[in-house]
Amino acid sequence: MANRRTALLGRIAAVLLCIVTACSLAGCHSSPPIDSPSNSKSQGAPKTPKQNDSKNEPRSDTPSQPRYEDSRWPTTDPEFLSMPESYRWYNAWDSAETVCTIAGPVVNVYQATGSSGMPIFIDIGTAYPDIDSVTLVVWADQYDSFSQMINDVDNGRAWLSVTGYLSVYDGLLQFDAGEGSISCTWWTNVS
Repeated sequence: MANRRTALLGRIAAVLLCIVTACSLAGCHSSPPIDSPSNSKSQGAPKTPKQNDSKNEPRSDTPSQPRYEDSRWPTTDPEFLSMPESYRWYNAWDSAETVCTIAGPVVNVYQATGSSGMPIFIDIGTAYPDIDSVTLVVWADQYDSFSQMINDVDNGRAWLSVTGYLSVYDGLLQFDAGEGSISCTWWTNVS
């Protein structure tokens, strides 16, 4: 029993060290809003659409949509594309019932104010009750410890990485902040 506990603590320490190192190098956590050139309004005369003779060519005046390597991982950011496959939310079942890191886009933040403990649910990757959803559960009495992250990721275009024990509850994956050590890294305005 002591060997299992020591091994588990060593594994947790190694994962946390990797996250801290990655964050210090990448400058993640909460980032301020960034205005990209695509979001700014241009001055000057409006452009006229170009004529295309071929029906197979896209119109040049149509804004291009980003092409993702995998639609389940909707980003072109090199930092996220370099994350190990084992960290990606759609592979989370491979890490069920272990201490692990899972990351992905935040798709829903919801507080069940009518439920005992008023839990806040943060869905990563796909929304509850999808079988592949990964949910971080934060209880109301823990809100102060997670408030900055919750407020930042609740505004859209956010990604969240959670490290802790990934349990299976009612057939779905969740990190429960009330049942052990949970650490979070988050990014805002992800494209």
